[in-house]
Order: sequence, then C-alpha cells, then structure tokens
Amino acid sequence: MDAPLSLESLADLESYFASIGRAQGIPVGHALGLLEGGRLGQTYGFALGREAGFYAGVAEALEQMEGEHPGTVGIRSLKTLSTITSLSTNFPLTNPVSAHAAANDDDISVGHSHAHDAAADDDSERTDMADPSDAIRALRARYRLLLAQLHAHLAKTRADSEKGASAPAVTNMDVLRFDYKPPGSGQASSLGF
Repeated sequence: MDAPLSLESLADLESYFASIGRAQGIPVGHALGLLEGGRLGQTYGFALGREAGFYAGVAEALEQMEGEHPGTVGIRSLKTLSTITSLSTNFPLTNPVSAHAAANDDDISVGHSHAHDAAADDDSERTDMADPSDAIRALRARYRLLLAQLHAHLAKTRADSEKGASAPAVTNMDVLRFDYKPPGSGQASSLGF
C-alpha cells in the first residue's frame, strides 16, 4: 500500500506547478505584451502627432493672418505663436525608455519615469524635450495661453451639441473654431480650423 499523501507534499506539489506555470507564462505574456503595447503605442502616437499637427496648423494660419493683416494678432501672441511653431517642429518622434525602466526589466511601466525630474517642472520654453507626453503638454499649455491672449473662446460645435456637452471640448479638431475679438478692435471675428 502506498504511503498517504501529507499536506506538505501537496503544498510542494502546488508550488511546483505554480513555478512551472510562471516559467512558461512569463515569456508568452512578455511577447503578447510587446504586441499589444506596439499597437497601443501606434494608436496613441498617431493621436499625439495629429494633435501636435493641429496646433502647428493653427499657429501657421494665425501667422499668415498676421502677415496679411498686421496688428491683428498682437506682439505677445506672435511670441507664443513662434513658441508653438518651435515646439511642434521639434516634437519628438520616439519615446525614450527611462533609466529606471531600463535598469529593471520587470518594471511594468516601461517609458514612464517614477523619479520626478525637477527640471521638467520649470515653465521655460524648452524645445529639446525627449518625451512626447511632456512635449504635448507644453504645446497644450501654449495653445491655451494663445487663446487667452487672443481673447478667444472655443465655440460649441455641432458635434458637441449632439453629445450634450455643456462646455466646448476639443474632441473633434476638424470642426474646431474659435471666435475672438482682437485687442483694440470693436469687431469680433471668427476663425474656423
């Protein structure tokens, strides 16, 4: 007759199968994660590029408008426009892996730095940003500053009305338009992008 199984041998058996499953599952999960991450990165990268291109297009259109009608945009706004143009021209096309993630392959958050960089907090007009997330945040901030300088207000679009949005949102950049009143002018103008 066989010896009865003890609880210790059952616990060892469970840990044995868990270690085999882990050894087989990690490479498969890593491969599938790379595939899924690549797809997600492509989608997110396209959206970031589209948004950066939108801001560059708005800056280019307003610079053309200033060239055709001097004094429409204003000196401070021209400086902001040149900053937007510079940021969009130097927009990073790759996402670098942070030093923390490169040092630790088991880290799930590849590309996201856990260490807070104090230099990234300054509000200077840096154009040498290596991270697309930082670059798009800087572009968004300059765009909001430009809208404030132009006394512009985002107009509610038909797409926003259909969604029942209470405030205009930049959801569909193809139908974005803003109304503004140039400084020193009594007339309101409308631009559509």
